[in-house]
Amino acid sequence: MLECAKGLGSVEMGGDVAFDPSFTEVEVLDVHTSYEEGREASLSETSSVSGGHNYRYEREQSWHDLDLQKLQRDMGFTYAQSNFLAILQKAFEKLEMSIDDKVLDTWALRMVEAYLSDNRRFHSYGHIIKLCDGATPLQQVAALFHDIAYFQVDGGPPENSGCKLAGVLEEDTSAEGSHTYTVVDNVLDDDIRTATHIVMDLFGVQKNSRLHPGCGLNEFASAIITVHYLNGHVPLKEIAQICALIEATIPFRDNSWPPATHEKVRKANEKYAIGLKDHEVIATTVEACGMSNRDVYDFGEEDVLLFLKGTWDLLIENNPIIRDGDETCSIVDWRVAYQKTNKFLTELDPKLVFNAFHGCPDPVTFGKMVERAGKNIEISRLYTGVKLALASLLESLEVESAVEGGLEVVYKERGYEIGCCLQYSSLCENDKVVFEDEPLDEPSIPCLLRVVRHHDFLCHSSCSSSNIDVYTTSLLPGLLCSENGKDSLQVANDLIDAVKRVIARHGDMRPVGTTEAREIIELFPGKFVQETVESCRGKVKRAETIDK
Repeated sequence: MLECAKGLGSVEMGGDVAFDPSFTEVEVLDVHTSYEEGREASLSETSSVSGGHNYRYEREQSWHDLDLQKLQRDMGFTYAQSNFLAILQKAFEKLEMSIDDKVLDTWALRMVEAYLSDNRRFHSYGHIIKLCDGATPLQQVAALFHDIAYFQVDGGPPENSGCKLAGVLEEDTSAEGSHTYTVVDNVLDDDIRTATHIVMDLFGVQKNSRLHPGCGLNEFASAIITVHYLNGHVPLKEIAQICALIEATIPFRDNSWPPATHEKVRKANEKYAIGLKDHEVIATTVEACGMSNRDVYDFGEEDVLLFLKGTWDLLIENNPIIRDGDETCSIVDWRVAYQKTNKFLTELDPKLVFNAFHGCPDPVTFGKMVERAGKNIEISRLYTGVKLALASLLESLEVESAVEGGLEVVYKERGYEIGCCLQYSSLCENDKVVFEDEPLDEPSIPCLLRVVRHHDFLCHSSCSSSNIDVYTTSLLPGLLCSENGKDSLQVANDLIDAVKRVIARHGDMRPVGTTEAREIIELFPGKFVQETVESCRGKVKRAETIDK
């Protein structure tokens, strides 16, 4: 009997491989092989077991030659597809619709290809399953499709579903790299054209409208793809409702959108004779509002650590050089990533996160959701802000070291000469710090210190440069506890603001120059700077000269 890695049962030579259905979210997110590759590896289902499946691995060579990690990845894709298929089957059964399992399985395969892509870290399998849990049948179908297109993360339209966008979206080549598309109206199929026009009305777009990821491109494209898959299998009435729910996942809009959605559904119902009754129009809007709240549920988490998990998954997902673990990834890349995340959290109004319509959710529940979102945003703003300040300090020390000849290597990144990465592997410990184990509601130094203790970034970042992220976290206790007798929280806020002003003056995305580096270093307590330099021990990580 050969014991497999976690997520697999025991493997008996020549026998079956028992797949453990308790496949965790992180394990599934770590799957990096396509389902088609898994199928080519000749994994065949032999029988069902409670909650999972048995598979026979059809290979001639012995188990000693078996790549167990690849097998686990292949099975992860198969398992995810079976879960998506099961959700679709149950949802349509409750909607009293009969759709061939082969059709549903094709849809599930397209979902797996999108959500288990290497690039997806947040908008992935775990996010979709969380949305489906406890949702209505319409919400479940909408959830499964709503992020199938994610242009800025996937680098363009979904590989095997992007063809569905032909005749609806055309890329604006004059805005290269921005994923800007123009809405066209060249759909030939009558049924698809009608459903496409409904989607356009629900999204409030017209022919020649320009869309990009910041104004609904992903959601609109996902709805169009949904139309193509559902057409001929699902009545127009339910297609319209599902697309209205997908439109509702455009986040952080003015709170007037639920009444506007109600009006758009009502007008579309009349214009295209969809067949919704008045109470169904209201119910669709209520479900859309619920769908929107589900999509951003992390903001309402009781423990800020759970919110930060999603925040860091997004940080990695939205920064390709970090996400892909490029060996040239530097402290500058991490500083820019912290900076973008902190900017988003600083500018986000907590009142725009959740929404209500016709008393759903009820006023008390809704008030608590908004309050929780505000606290999570503020604590995370402080946390990312301090990490931004520390990353800026380390970047500045690199520049100073290079100028003083303390580093042996200087390389170019994006046209700017900067010092080579210090060896950020020595974690600073502070034995005098007492951490609270219970969640702390209010933004405070103890709350930030608790986050430092528990927020393990290595669980969420599989990139080679993640030691930089861990190192900046390890410096936090020393900085936050260095101002005895002062309002440390105010000191932290002042430091964050001062560092951001220096960076903004120089250019947000550019590596800092010599003058800015010295200004930033002077913002920190001298003793802390010295301790930081000593902890780095002057070691460097060599990098080849590159020009970007």
